[in-house]
Amino acid sequence: MTFTKWDMVYVVCRRGFSKEAKGDLSHQAGPWTIEWFQTANLESHIWPGSMITLLKKLGDQGFHPVGISPVSSFLGAGGMDPKGIDYAGFTSEMYWIFEKPQSK
Repeated sequence: MTFTKWDMVYVVCRRGFSKEAKGDLSHQAGPWTIEWFQTANLESHIWPGSMITLLKKLGDQGFHPVGISPVSSFLGAGGMDPKGIDYAGFTSEMYWIFEKPQSK
C-alpha cells in the first residue's frame, strides 16, 4: 500500500473592532490580519497583502483549499444597546487549510 505525503498550509485570518468603533454600539469590524504556516518549516508568516493575493500565490504553487471555517465571536443582546437592537455578531476569525502532494 502506498500513501501520499502532503504539504500543508494553514492560514488564520483575524480581525477585531476598528479603532473608530470605540464606544460605538454598532461595533464595526477592523481590518484582517493574515498569518500562515507551512508544514515544511512550521514558521509563522504575516501576509502583507489581501487574502485574494495569498490565494493566487498558493494556487500558483499548486495548493488547493480543503477546508475553510469561519468563526463569529461577538454576540450582541438588546440589553447592551439603548435602542434595544439585537445582533448576532460578526466573523472575527477564519481558518483555511490548503494541501498539495509532496514532490518526490
